[in-house]
Amino acid sequence: MKVLIEIGHPAHVHFFSRCIRTLKQKGHQVVVVTRNKEITNQLLDQEEIEYRCLSTPRRGKLGLLFELLARWFHITEIILKEKIDLAVSISGISTSFPAWFTGIKSYTFTDTEDANLTNIVAFPFSSQIVTPRFFLKGLGKKHICYDGLHELAYLQEFDREKASTIRRQLGFTEPYSIVRLVSNDALHDHDTKNLDTPGLRRLISALSRKGKVYISSQTPLSSEFRDHQLNIPITQIHAVLEGAQLFVGDSPTMAVESSLLGTPAYLVSPRIPRLGNMVHLDRDYNLLNCYLSWNDFWVAFSGVTELRHLKQEWTARSNKFLHACPSVSNFVTDMILNA
Repeated sequence: MKVLIEIGHPAHVHFFSRCIRTLKQKGHQVVVVTRNKEITNQLLDQEEIEYRCLSTPRRGKLGLLFELLARWFHITEIILKEKIDLAVSISGISTSFPAWFTGIKSYTFTDTEDANLTNIVAFPFSSQIVTPRFFLKGLGKKHICYDGLHELAYLQEFDREKASTIRRQLGFTEPYSIVRLVSNDALHDHDTKNLDTPGLRRLISALSRKGKVYISSQTPLSSEFRDHQLNIPITQIHAVLEGAQLFVGDSPTMAVESSLLGTPAYLVSPRIPRLGNMVHLDRDYNLLNCYLSWNDFWVAFSGVTELRHLKQEWTARSNKFLHACPSVSNFVTDMILNA
């Protein structure tokens, strides 16, 4: 079988890497195409996975449209030339239409209910739409649900001993917290606002009483906060998240990663009610603290005192959750093999 796997984001590398290796070991051909967003290609190089880079993100709505049309053309060309049997991706926006147009199957994995434009474009042309069981929307006969989360595809076998060694090498020997600030430039971030300077100043002041504070920001920090900039190889971020005593930020993905790694995570975003993963991890598993605004966060956070005990509790909860979920990576691989 010949499979085309599209990688459009660094997190997609983690999601598909084990699957790609397994498919190749079983004698199948895998063509990997990328959209070089942030460090996507760098991660694939590190994983020693061959790929074809089709584009880099463009700016503005018109630029994104031209980029998408170019990707559709190139992927259609590859499907026909390489005689691809199945196209697979997260979001499906780049693969579902070319697959439909050329008459082959496409599997679209997603966990983002509020990616409205992407979903409108991808879902009608997808052969199967695959989501976590937590997904808040029913998508009809093509909808397949699995037990777990996207992040489990790469965190279920996380090597904690190796992560500890990495942290020592990077110099993370004292208690510390991680603050994550996203740029909010995606379409689904239309109603979100960045933490303002007084708010960030207040957050650093509060967290500094409990240890060092490192900020991971998608936008440049002002000179006032540059001493707190997290300067590490981005490929080591999971090792650093696992060792933190606390995570606070507005990134749903990194908040989930932190919580699954046993780090108490506080997510602040108006998107939360639209995302089933966030709703269920907070309400049903007590693995994520979710707040719609920073005012709500401060009301709750004012009562947090003993972080060491909180970290131990979180680690126990995350381990229980990890062990209860079937292997997501195996599920993805088996689904492709059974196509």
